[in-house]
Amino acid sequence: MAAQRPIILATRGSALALAQARLILDQCRQAFPDLTFLLKLVKTTGDKQLTASLAQPDPSLPKGLFTKELELALLDGHADLAVHSLKDLPTTLPAGLVLGAVSARADVRDVLIYRDAVALPTRTPAARAGIPDPGSEAGRGFGSGMQPGDLLDGAVVATSSTRRKA
Repeated sequence: MAAQRPIILATRGSALALAQARLILDQCRQAFPDLTFLLKLVKTTGDKQLTASLAQPDPSLPKGLFTKELELALLDGHADLAVHSLKDLPTTLPAGLVLGAVSARADVRDVLIYRDAVALPTRTPAARAGIPDPGSEAGRGFGSGMQPGDLLDGAVVATSSTRRKA
């Protein structure tokens, strides 16, 4: 019996894309142990144009900055499957492509990373001596177990996600 050719799974090379692709690759290998699956890294327009931003899109850039080349790899027969974050997938796919599967969803809760009031280093001699110093970082951290609702009015929360900003 002739050996079957490997099934090629295309993905971007970012850390997140690779983590997602490896999860899917493991699931495919478990579900179809007699088949061979290989990852193919695809560099997309968004990967090549480091100044491209989904948060502040440039009208001169094409749509599908992070998916176009994955779609072409599928349509041209250079890949059999592609893995991409569903939240970033355009709402319409090119003719000939289908959204074939969606993996089980992981915990959807985001995390909040904040300064620890106890471990936060103090920067001025006065603060190190326990004397309040409005110019220091002392007193600007939070206690253990803080929740987003505990933030004071006017607190600055940093994110690069358009979805989270909304």
